[in-house]
Amino acid sequence: MKVVEKNPPKDGIRRMLPREFRAQGYLQELNRTYLHPLGLAIEIIIDTSTNEEYFGGVWDYRDTDHGIIFGIKTDKEKATRIAAEKGKKSAARQNKFGWSVQPVGKLVAKESRKNEENL
Repeated sequence: MKVVEKNPPKDGIRRMLPREFRAQGYLQELNRTYLHPLGLAIEIIIDTSTNEEYFGGVWDYRDTDHGIIFGIKTDKEKATRIAAEKGKKSAARQNKFGWSVQPVGKLVAKESRKNEENL
C-alpha cells in the first residue's frame, strides 16, 4: 500500500501520508517500542466524514510511573514487518557508516548521504 501525496512539496523531501504510516505499522511500533515507555504517544486522527487521516498531536502522560499501555490489541504482523525492515536498514547503516543508530554529535559527510534512498 503506497500512498502518494496529492501535492508533493517542492523542497525535495519525500513524505509519507499519515494513512500509510498508520496502516503499515510505523505508528504502532514507534508508540509501542519508544514513546509509550516514556509516557508519550503520537496520534493519527481519522475524520469519519471524509476518511482523511492527519497527525493529531502528542499525548503526554510523562507524570505516570509506567508510561502508556495500548488499550487495544496490537498487530503482530505489523510488528514483524517493521522489525524486519529495521533489521535490513540497521545492517545497511552499520555497513555504510559503522553504526545503525547515529551517535550523538556525529555528523555525516554529504557525500556519504548521497544514496540515502538506498538505506
